[in-house]
Amino acid sequence: MCEDIMHISNTLIYGSRLKCGSPTVANSILHIPMFKDGLMRLHSKNLTGYSQCSVNGICWIEQLLDPNRRVCFVDTDQVPGGESNGTGGSAGGNSGGSLVQNVVEAKLVGQLVQGLIRCGVDAGEIGIMSPYRAQLRLIGHELKGVTGVSTDDNGATQVNPTGEGAAEVEVLTIDKYQGRDKNCVLVSLVRSNTKKNVSFLFDFK
Repeated sequence: MCEDIMHISNTLIYGSRLKCGSPTVANSILHIPMFKDGLMRLHSKNLTGYSQCSVNGICWIEQLLDPNRRVCFVDTDQVPGGESNGTGGSAGGNSGGSLVQNVVEAKLVGQLVQGLIRCGVDAGEIGIMSPYRAQLRLIGHELKGVTGVSTDDNGATQVNPTGEGAAEVEVLTIDKYQGRDKNCVLVSLVRSNTKKNVSFLFDFK
């Protein structure tokens, strides 16, 4: 893992005992081969789907795709979309278990995956994890709307059919991701409620 990711684990758990294997690993960044062209496609008037930018005109996807930002936490407090228990009701209490989900957060994950793939990141190098199975199902549904890009024999970029773009994106629970390796990992933590209850997310294990 790169140094910025390692710093989080060192600060929270390992007491600075973790060390990067080499300077190359410590300084590694995500390779985004079509950063500018991909962003232009995302902002095309012909692009269907959700709006890609915030209301103040700053593209949040562009900020997250900046390769120099190797760790990003996304604050969704201003987004009108709290968690639910999978049946439309609030899940702010301790009940709900694996049924807890966050529809808006799943849509944001889908948009970000679309941005990554449109900018040339290989779908097979993207991993998505969440502690809640209901959230994984929602995210899987959102990924069905993701379109991919490819280059034809003449070097021109073309958009692949809807749903094929994210076919190789791996979506698993946090436990099942143990020991796996991806160049880009998105974590959907789901919990967002007025009671500030995050349940077992407080547990560093």
